[in-house]
Amino acid sequence: MDVNYHAHTTRCGHASGTEREYVEAAIRAGFRVFGFSDHTPQPYPEDKQVSRMRMKMSQLPEYAQTIRDLRDEYQDRIRIHLGLEVEYMPKYFDELCRAADANGIEYMILGQHFIVDADEHSDEFTAIYSGQETKDSAVIKAYVDLVCTAMATGRIAYFAHPDLIRFTGDPAVYDREMRRICTVAKEYNIPLEINMLGVMQHRDYPREEFWKIVGEMGNDVIWGIDAHQTDAIGRPEVIADTQALTDRYQLRRITHLPMDDDLF
Repeated sequence: MDVNYHAHTTRCGHASGTEREYVEAAIRAGFRVFGFSDHTPQPYPEDKQVSRMRMKMSQLPEYAQTIRDLRDEYQDRIRIHLGLEVEYMPKYFDELCRAADANGIEYMILGQHFIVDADEHSDEFTAIYSGQETKDSAVIKAYVDLVCTAMATGRIAYFAHPDLIRFTGDPAVYDREMRRICTVAKEYNIPLEINMLGVMQHRDYPREEFWKIVGEMGNDVIWGIDAHQTDAIGRPEVIADTQALTDRYQLRRITHLPMDDDLF
């Protein structure tokens, strides 16, 4: 593994280490490409609560400049990319995209932690957390409707931890809804991420049932470290476990995004 597009910074409030330390760790581990994709800010009204898991909009220019400066400084040693892990919120998405474009964001990955809508539950403060256990078919359907709409925007480079949704109800419902994700991801050529933070911390994801479906559907799959600390980069045991999952379901892994085709 010598490419990663999923890494965070302290601006999200739950990561540690400087950006330079991440870059140096990636170089030591033999990476050729390293992308920062911190949790996207949201252009909430000023009277909204402050998110505990993402930078503020006011921090976006400084975040972008920091990564660009490192990209220039290390250009002869490693390729660095500037991205965001996007929480798709229909009410705020267009404004967010304008801000991302203005700050030179190169790519967005989708990480849907909250099941929001366009009106009453339009932000993370009132919405259902995607990883909350549920047997309610309406919840998994709402999650899938939301992420499929997000993928159809044309802004998503890949879908991070698509199996975050923790549905424990009717297996037939789970199978049907996850196949919907796979179908739309294939339609828009969006790889699905095996989340290596989940592998490392033995979370509820990666979920075996989901990746069995992905193998049957033939989607492109990409690995993402989801690094929140530097010691997550290049861990042999995590790479081995991720490779085993990939092999178990004969997943069609891609090693990089098209913007790095010239390196491979």
